[in-house]
Amino acid sequence: MIPYHLRAKVIAAGTVANWVADYAVVGSFLSLNNAVGESGSFAIFACINAFAFMFVLICVPETKGLEIEEASRESESDPEDTPRREAPRVSAASLSVSPGPSTLAQSEASELNVQQQ
Repeated sequence: MIPYHLRAKVIAAGTVANWVADYAVVGSFLSLNNAVGESGSFAIFACINAFAFMFVLICVPETKGLEIEEASRESESDPEDTPRREAPRVSAASLSVSPGPSTLAQSEASELNVQQQ
């Protein structure tokens, strides 16, 4: 993790890097589109995103559920000594879905029909 005294500078550098990457995409899209076509352009950008996703998946440690101080301590210690924490698993059965407006309207309409009969 990033020490507190450097955090603002690192965030500023990340913002600049984001703007530079955005400009690179915008600046290269038309040339790339003329060279390899629209589907080729999107395929190239999709490959870049797939590599970025794999990099994050492999190289960035999981810090979900950790306080900033705890995550900082874990990143400063020897990775061989620190067990990696797994993100909590969520099953489909544990997700509760509240009825949407259309479901509520349907259930109210069916209750009215039952009461009228």
